[in-house]
Amino acid sequence: VMERTGLEVTHLTLEPIAALNVAIPKDLRLLNLALVDIGAGTSDIAITKAGTVIAYAMVPVAGDEVTEAIAQHYLVDFNTAEAIKLSMSSEESISFTDILDNKVTVKSQEVGEVVAPVVEQLARTITEKIYEYNGGKPPNAVFLVGGGSQVKGLCEALSQNIGLPKERVAVRNRSIAKNVVLEEDILNGPESITPLGILVTTGITKGQDFFYVTVNGMKVKMYNSRKMNVSDALMLAGFNSEQLICKSGKALKFKLNGADKTIRGSFGKPAEISVNEAVSSLNAIIAPGDDLKVIPAEKGQDGAAKVSDFVSDESVKLEFNGQTYAIMPRTLINGAEVEAGTAISEGDQVEITATYSLEDIAKQYEIDPLLWDFKVNGSPADIKTALKSGDSVACVLKTYKEDAGESKIEEEKLPEPTLASDFKAVLQEVRHKLAESEGITVIVNEKPVNLPPKSTEYMFIDIFTHIDFDLTTPKGVIMLRLNGKEANYTDIIKSGDRIDIYWRE
Repeated sequence: VMERTGLEVTHLTLEPIAALNVAIPKDLRLLNLALVDIGAGTSDIAITKAGTVIAYAMVPVAGDEVTEAIAQHYLVDFNTAEAIKLSMSSEESISFTDILDNKVTVKSQEVGEVVAPVVEQLARTITEKIYEYNGGKPPNAVFLVGGGSQVKGLCEALSQNIGLPKERVAVRNRSIAKNVVLEEDILNGPESITPLGILVTTGITKGQDFFYVTVNGMKVKMYNSRKMNVSDALMLAGFNSEQLICKSGKALKFKLNGADKTIRGSFGKPAEISVNEAVSSLNAIIAPGDDLKVIPAEKGQDGAAKVSDFVSDESVKLEFNGQTYAIMPRTLINGAEVEAGTAISEGDQVEITATYSLEDIAKQYEIDPLLWDFKVNGSPADIKTALKSGDSVACVLKTYKEDAGESKIEEEKLPEPTLASDFKAVLQEVRHKLAESEGITVIVNEKPVNLPPKSTEYMFIDIFTHIDFDLTTPKGVIMLRLNGKEANYTDIIKSGDRIDIYWRE
């Protein structure tokens, strides 16, 4: 709205605090006083003590409840009920027309009796909130401002509920603003105190509530309510947590020979932040005119694997008919046989089996056991012999005896077995293995968390990729502690460190 009207916000304040600057000057704040600004829908409360404002609060009841009670009792619309409420304090008799076009005249006292229960409830609610924020006891005095403070009987009801003499619960009007001079006489009643307070407060602050920084060349307006940091500016510039905090890629989960297997995604690349060309962090304090540059974080690659990554490089070696074959394990995904280079998907059931018998190999390669003998690892073996990865199988032509003596039939006189197809040895290159490392173990919120091997040191921010902590739905201010002390996202963590992460409301 401000941009569309060509205006600019120069100051923000809480209404009860602004009203205090007019209704309760600083020299009176040594006393324990309560200011209640009763508007239409809410009643704002501010409490002073020992020279300062010690608390402020709000209750969701105010003048509209009184107006609604009048509307329901006399069957009139809201605006008519509002006019009746305003006339209660100044008129003996009040005339109006209800929704049935009946002309009605009632005494102000009668209207007061109609709204008395609502006024009592309003006084009780305000009293409870004052007691809650004032240490369970009444203040020295209560000042009422705002249009709703003029409701007949409210001062009396509030003094009875809060336990103060009637003279210590009073409605304040513009006469208390002795240092505010207006040429026009249009703002006189208690409803004028808060608008005048906003005006006075703006003058006191001299427009120092905001300052500007630039983020990637874009001008960003900051509210100067406290020490502002880089993360505040980036959020106002439209960055979200995913752009600032790197995430590892999604893990791939599947079953390998019936056992759960997880392939973690790679680590993401953190956001690169600089302030005035110097490397900075999310928690760094910024000042008016600072120039921020941000390269958003990059998510890590999702976990990926192929069947061949889990196939042993040891095969069954077969020597047959002058050729050597490498018989690799059988590979299946979800019960169907696949090539070793097939990619594995989330939830797949992967089976790798290297269980063979000599009979299986003889059938596969059409080796006639009547013509060939078998040796496994140099020792004679039966056709039913079971094989395992790394075994070596040799096929040797059988020998025969003749009547004239023992001699070997020449190889060329025997029928040569033919192969059903041109067998090729399938050799798969196994991924290089990560260098052996123990990783680190830290305690996060009283629970141990194991972090996998990493070529560089772990930073505090890395822990979010290994724990279940929702950053997308803030529940207050996030608190980071490392070994009992306040921590930053870029702090280095080591094995055995104790980490606490929680929301503070």
